Amino acid sequence: MGELRFAAAVAVAALASVLPIPEAAADPAADRMQADVAALSGAAPREAGTAREAAAFDFISNRLAQLGVAVGGEDVPLPNGRTSRNRWTSFGTGPVEILLGGHVDTLAVSPGADDNGSGVAVLLELARRLDDGSVRVPPGTTVTLVWFGAEERLAGRVANDHHYGSRQLAAERLAAGQPP
Repeated sequence: MGELRFAAAVAVAALASVLPIPEAAADPAADRMQADVAALSGAAPREAGTAREAAAFDFISNRLAQLGVAVGGEDVPLPNGRTSRNRWTSFGTGPVEILLGGHVDTLAVSPGADDNGSGVAVLLELARRLDDGSVRVPPGTTVTLVWFGAEERLAGRVANDHHYGSRQLAAERLAAGQPP
């Protein structure tokens, strides 16, 4: 049985070496997301409450403004005396809400591509697709995209000193009678 599997693997490898492999189709969405991740990583690290984090939030707000979508937001005060931000935009007006989020800040040692530049880029692309109608909001639904600040541990603080942006938004929503 092992010889048969080996022969099959050799046959597949031989065919793969002579068959033409189609060139990957250009994917504008992937290119946009990759460019956004590169732009965000170039501004890293983006520690909470710093000018680099603020620049990343400006980048996000500018991308959303290019789409012409309304952007909401709030400041997030931090225990180290700095201020971070939360930003959001919503699509649809239904009573059922889907909330998707990513965080903008990074640890001091992180370029922030996978933490969480990629999440920020996916949310920006989803905003574009929701805005142009290529992704539709289900009837009776609101989709809210949130870019959180101050999710990573603050420099010089204890290990569990994090998630300020999401905790603030969740507390405000609970106080308003909305699900967090």
